[in-house]
Amino acid sequence: MVTALIGLMGVLVGVFLDEYFRRRSRIEIYSKGVFERRLSVYEELYKKMESAFLIASDIIEKPNYTQEERP
Repeated sequence: MVTALIGLMGVLVGVFLDEYFRRRSRIEIYSKGVFERRLSVYEELYKKMESAFLIASDIIEKPNYTQEERP
């Protein structure tokens, strides 16, 4: 009887540990994907801001542009 209880406890502990580690690995995989996506979006945003900054500085440094030449 004691052996059966020890076996049942071992199975239950194994099931709980398996579920814990499975969920933990899923969270890590999901987090990595989200981080990569955010990083790519921020890189695109930075490139757009840099190009806008270059255009704005050119307009500010050269005030002889006409109204039609200014974007």
